[in-house]
Amino acid sequence: MDTAKRIHPLILTLALSLLVVSQSTGALSQSCFQAVPATANRIVGNSDASAAEWPGIAALIEKDPFTKIEKFFCGGNAVAQDWVLTAAHCVYGMKKNAHGQFVDYDGSVLKIAIGVTDLALAKDEDFYEPADIQIYPDYKDAQHDGKDVALIRLGRPYSGSCASPGRFVDKNGGRYLRVAGFGRDGQKPQPFYRSGGAVEVRAPSRFLRNVPLPSIPLNRCRTTWASIGCGTQPCYLTDAQLCAGSVYEHEDACGGDSGGPLMALDPKSSCPVLVGLVSWGWDRCGEQGHYGVYSNLSAYQEWIERVTANTIAFKEVPPVQLSQQQEDLLAELDNILRPARGNIKIFAPLNDNTKVDTPFAVRVASSLAGRILIISVETSGNIIQVFPFVKEQVESTEIKPGITDLPPEDLHMHFTTSKHPGEAQLIAILVPPAFPLAATFDLAKYMAKPGEDLYSIVLNENEKVEYLMRIIEMIETTAKAGGPGSEANFSAWGYDKITYQAK
Repeated sequence: MDTAKRIHPLILTLALSLLVVSQSTGALSQSCFQAVPATANRIVGNSDASAAEWPGIAALIEKDPFTKIEKFFCGGNAVAQDWVLTAAHCVYGMKKNAHGQFVDYDGSVLKIAIGVTDLALAKDEDFYEPADIQIYPDYKDAQHDGKDVALIRLGRPYSGSCASPGRFVDKNGGRYLRVAGFGRDGQKPQPFYRSGGAVEVRAPSRFLRNVPLPSIPLNRCRTTWASIGCGTQPCYLTDAQLCAGSVYEHEDACGGDSGGPLMALDPKSSCPVLVGLVSWGWDRCGEQGHYGVYSNLSAYQEWIERVTANTIAFKEVPPVQLSQQQEDLLAELDNILRPARGNIKIFAPLNDNTKVDTPFAVRVASSLAGRILIISVETSGNIIQVFPFVKEQVESTEIKPGITDLPPEDLHMHFTTSKHPGEAQLIAILVPPAFPLAATFDLAKYMAKPGEDLYSIVLNENEKVEYLMRIIEMIETTAKAGGPGSEANFSAWGYDKITYQAK
């Protein structure tokens, strides 16, 4: 396969469905957006992402002029009542027909569904026809030219919540971002129906998916794509673009997500801010070290404001430290596993007078059978998976109803309190058999090697966030074993934690 075929404008799904939101409640602040009219606020809660979490989410759809078939092909985002932002390559070449409709080369008519997270539940009033399409001047090709931004003016106003675009500066990478879309998720897409079966819909994913992705420094991204190449010409990466993702396998945007939103969270309000649009990336989505490329809306602010006659106001995206993201992720872990509290209880000699660097053991009282995962959050902020910490220990993690002492005597080991004074946590999670506990060791850099001092491992800030993101994703995926749209079931899980002061 030649290199030109390995790069694709992301026409880019989200293999994971993790979303980290408000630090205390796991939900976005109610003051983030304008109120959604009751008639529009009817999106089902079973989809992988909610309309409240993705204000103004848009799906670009082509309607076959001769059949009742609708084909989803790109994403977008409403940023005002009359305007939707998307990628230029999604709508490039579309022209008006004799009826004033925008059509593709084959006559398919462009329609835009807004505020929908389950395409099968979209109603006729959720669809909007474009009155005008404005493509960024001199756009030619996303990979070799950039400028992958377009504005669609709606034929009638959208009355729901819209995303606020923001000025986003990220020189060092490691910022926590989120991306969403209806694109390819690794499953074979099957047609589904809406309007009581009257309309056949063809889309890679029926449900809106979302995934968190750390931003990647632009210089690292340039170096990576220089080694891969974009066909016969070099890849085009400037300050008008952002890179994110593929820290882990299968975390990425993918085919069909183009034009969709890349969001940052305002660290003060926990509200989402639209900072980029999915543009292009590696066609084998989610390969580790292959980063997705996004249009940075900061670079297009002047053009966007001019085209929309200053009806769109850009927000500043305050800088956020990864330590704060770490706290948000720990709060989200606590919120997700709240239904599992009470199924296990951990007892350890840890209190407000605990001495630093002291060996100890744990006693677990459980009403369920399963396997135990223990994570230590050190006073220094370091995060360590203390049990199991090598693959050979996975078989020793089995817990039966009743009392279990950890670590097992045959392992000839102990746990150790924080090496530094201050507040620390010990987190215990009882996981069901379906949880891929051994897969946590795919993150080899977080684990000790046999014979190595577990507590000598020091993670940088980005690694801590990556580890927590991965654990939360694995928990959510296992708990939603019924597939997309399933409710999470934590009846087979257990959760408890101890907070102590090391002195």
